[in-house]
Amino acid sequence: MPRLPRNAEEKAHRILIEGRLTVRRVEESGLILAVCRSTSGEDYVLGYVPDEDRWGCQCKAYVDFKRECSHLKALKLVTRKPSKVREKGPAAATPRATT
Repeated sequence: MPRLPRNAEEKAHRILIEGRLTVRRVEESGLILAVCRSTSGEDYVLGYVPDEDRWGCQCKAYVDFKRECSHLKALKLVTRKPSKVREKGPAAATPRATT
C-alpha cells in the first residue's frame, strides 16, 4: 500500500502522478483553466485569472481558508503565470528602437 502524502507539495506530486489534473484551456491573455479530481472523486475547477492577477480553486482549503491547496500546487508545477501579457496587433511584432 502506498504511503499517504504528508503535505500539500507531496499531494500535488501525487495528483500529477495519478493523472488527476487536466489543463482545459491556456489562452494568450494568460487565462489558465483546469479541472482536478480529488481523492474523494469531486472535481474542482481551478486556474489563473490574469485580469485579477489571481490563482484560485473551488476546493474547501482554498475557499474557506484562503491558502494555496495541493490542486493549485499541482497546476503550478505544469503551468506558469505569464510574466507579461503580449500586446496584440502589428506593434507587438515590430521591435521598438531604444535610445
